[in-house]
Amino acid sequence: MNGSTAASSVSPGTAMRVVLAVLALLRLASIPAHSQMSIDKEDVATRNQKDTLGRTIDDWAGHLEDRDPGRRFQAIRLLGQSVDAKADPHLERAVDNPAPRIASAAVAYLGKRGAKDASGTLSDKLLSPGANVVLRQHTLMALGKIRDPASARRILDYARSESNSELRATAIHTIGEIGDESVRDELKTWNETEKDPALQAQLREALAKLAPQRAGGSFRLRRGHNHVFSFGVHSRSFGTFSLSPLTFPRGLS
Repeated sequence: MNGSTAASSVSPGTAMRVVLAVLALLRLASIPAHSQMSIDKEDVATRNQKDTLGRTIDDWAGHLEDRDPGRRFQAIRLLGQSVDAKADPHLERAVDNPAPRIASAAVAYLGKRGAKDASGTLSDKLLSPGANVVLRQHTLMALGKIRDPASARRILDYARSESNSELRATAIHTIGEIGDESVRDELKTWNETEKDPALQAQLREALAKLAPQRAGGSFRLRRGHNHVFSFGVHSRSFGTFSLSPLTFPRGLS
C-alpha cells in the first residue's frame, strides 16, 4: 500500500527527467573509452591554450613574437585552426619566423586554408636563398593546394634554377596541380630539351594535367614511420619520396 502511494506521488515531469538521464548515461556508455579520452584531452588542450594565449585572433597574433617558442607554436596552431580569414595575414607574417618549425607550420596551414592572397609571399619564400629544403618542400605543397595561377610561372622559374632533383620534381608536380595553361608551351620546350628521362616523364605528367576542369590533386600529408608527418609526391618516374622529420600540431592533416 505504501509502495503504491509513493509511486503515485512521483510527478510526470520528474519521471521524464529520470528517463532522459538514464538514456544519456546509456548513450555515454556506448562511446568507446579511448574516444572519450581523446575528446577530453583535445578539449583540455585547446582550453588550456586559449586560457594561456587569449581567445581572439589579435590575442593569438600577439604571441607570434613571444620569447617562448612553445607559445609561438601554440599561437600558430590556434590561428591555423580558426575559421576566420582574418587569421591569414598573421600566418603569412609567420612564414618568415626564424624558427623553422614555426615557419613550416605557418606555411602548411596557409596551404590547408587555401589562402590565395598568401601565394605571393609563399612564392617569395620559395625563391628566398635562406629557405631550407624542408621549408621549400612544404611551400611547394602549400602552393599546390592553393592553386593560384599567378604563382605557376614563378614556380617554373624556380624549377629551372633548382639543382636538387627532388625539389625540381616537386616543383613540376606543383605546376601540374595548379593547372595554369599559360606555362604549357614552356613546359613542352623544357620537355623537348631535357636530357634526364625521369624528369622528362615528370614534365609529361604535368603537361597532361594542364587541362580545364581537372579533378582534385594528389598532394597529401600522411603519417610516416619515423616522424609525425611526411610529405609524399607520387609519380611513375620518381615513385614516392618523403621529407625530413618535422613535427606538426595535431589536427593539421
